[in-house]
Amino acid sequence: MQLREFKELEHLKLQFISGYCSRGCSTQAKVLMNTGDQAYAYLRNFFHEKPEIWLFVLNLKDWKRLELPQKYEHGPFFKAYHTPYMVYYGSVIPEFWTNALFTLCDKAPERLKGEFLSMLGQRDKDFKSSFFRAFDLDLFSFSTVHEFTHIFCEANHVIFQIVAEPIFFALDTAWFTEFFCQYTFYSFLKKHNDEHAEKWFSIAELCYKGGKSQVKYTDLRDFGKRYQEMVSTAGGTNLLWYQFGKFMLMAKELYEKLSESFITETIREMKYGEENFLKQMQNSFQNFESWFQKWAQ
Repeated sequence: MQLREFKELEHLKLQFISGYCSRGCSTQAKVLMNTGDQAYAYLRNFFHEKPEIWLFVLNLKDWKRLELPQKYEHGPFFKAYHTPYMVYYGSVIPEFWTNALFTLCDKAPERLKGEFLSMLGQRDKDFKSSFFRAFDLDLFSFSTVHEFTHIFCEANHVIFQIVAEPIFFALDTAWFTEFFCQYTFYSFLKKHNDEHAEKWFSIAELCYKGGKSQVKYTDLRDFGKRYQEMVSTAGGTNLLWYQFGKFMLMAKELYEKLSESFITETIREMKYGEENFLKQMQNSFQNFESWFQKWAQ
């Protein structure tokens, strides 16, 4: 990591995180950084180690100049330098997300689509245009909670993260890594922005119901071994079906029973090297295994 690589970027600093953005992208960067700073403030209440995080908001030119490993249109992602951790977002909402999510949501029952439009106050509007208008940068910015949770878990040695690829992809419980990040995402929304929580959950219902017949893999136990395939095929729809469909519905159901205690207990119990995941979680949370079996397939 060479700081001179960032000399052409604008520097931003908030209470908990620092950031860099491409020239002309400060408006987008402030939206993402403000939510990111709130996400950091929320997560630091649960974890012992407080990682240093830099958030980048880049246009296509700077993304290519920095030779980032992930495609610009696929962002966001993070790279671990131990200190700091760097989280990269494009200056526009990635089409990888919006197109894949719409493809899944558009096949949902008309009743759910009507409820979504009513929630937006656009009952008589076209679903497609309303969906893309609703999925704006403000709503998308809450994905920083998910990315930051990965980093806090990695820094605190809680649950194997995707950065430890050989281990992650071998685990039958790999799904839990992503589910836990979505759980904290949902918990954060419920605590700080119930309106956006309602929007995200409505999208999750549309995604889950509309996408189940479209995707190839639905079993939680397939998630790790099929992860790379899901990222690279069918526009990422199968991965996003898990992430923003199934996992969000699972999170809402569990949150109504356990709220933030699920976060604190998971962090306390799930250390690297856990050999019997379901047994450990069953010991920590009554009926966890039966809940898992309900959602497994």
